[in-house]
Amino acid sequence: MKKILFILLSFFIAFEGISQEDGNLGLMLGGTSYFGEYNQYVPFINPSYMAGLVYRQQFKYRYALRININFVSLRGNSQQALDQFERTLNQNFVNMFGEIHMGGEFNFRRFDMNKSKYYFYSPYILAGVSFINVPDPYNAFNFAFPLGFGVKYALSKKVMAGFEISYYWTYTDYLDRLPRDDYATIQHSYNSNPDSYLLVGFFLTYQVFKNKPPCPVYTYF
Repeated sequence: MKKILFILLSFFIAFEGISQEDGNLGLMLGGTSYFGEYNQYVPFINPSYMAGLVYRQQFKYRYALRININFVSLRGNSQQALDQFERTLNQNFVNMFGEIHMGGEFNFRRFDMNKSKYYFYSPYILAGVSFINVPDPYNAFNFAFPLGFGVKYALSKKVMAGFEISYYWTYTDYLDRLPRDDYATIQHSYNSNPDSYLLVGFFLTYQVFKNKPPCPVYTYF
């Protein structure tokens, strides 16, 4: 926990040192969907939940950097699998883990909380890298690469709200806690395609840092 707080504090200081606009801190709540051996294609067939903190630093109206600390819960059931053998296993799982996400956003419209009457919303895309605390037989931590989109609204000069959906590609096949491959039972799990998950969330943030206005040359970018 101390290491996480130190990393976050370092990023906040770095953001404030180079930023020309506002920093916003808030909460995100939403749902999750697991994809793996027990659910290959159907979203939210066995939904669970997520909750976290989000910090967003705005740049030049079009760009933002962000950090998320999320608590993620995933659920799955072998009876929902497409493979007939896996359906006969009669297994289910609940996996809970932490995630630290660092990435960026691109706004499709000019977004300016200081002029929320005119530039009060924008759709955006997001991408980044996440460190997930999902230990498997070889790694104590694993990586995920989220890609998603959302919409943000300036409810006032201080408060922002929004909705986003992100798909996480991971480098582990252990989200469902299946054991390593056992070819005697034809349980192809750990060494097959990595698992993935989907996050859908609503966020509400409050402006915690207020910086000087940006250079006028950036007004239309």
